[in-house]
Amino acid sequence: MSPVHKLRAGLVSVDANVILDLHLAGNIALLVELFAGRTLVSDFVMNELTKAVIELPEAEVVGLTTDDEWKFFEDLRLLHPQLGTGELGAITVARIR
Repeated sequence: MSPVHKLRAGLVSVDANVILDLHLAGNIALLVELFAGRTLVSDFVMNELTKAVIELPEAEVVGLTTDDEWKFFEDLRLLHPQLGTGELGAITVARIR
């Protein structure tokens, strides 16, 4: 399968940095179009976007709800302290979904 075809399949969990980069470049529409109906964001990322007044139409907000999800998040945070909450949330959402 070519890389372009891979973009058309599966769910995508994005962090606030990716969304901000595309917003600043005026390309949020590209993200929405490429991953229409398949974009996931953690509730941490959505909080960051809301503070920055950035909207990501059609994104599904996924919160951490189980002890296992929170444990993975905390383990990841301890393993990679350089990552921000939004990045950790995006990675956790990618794993659980």
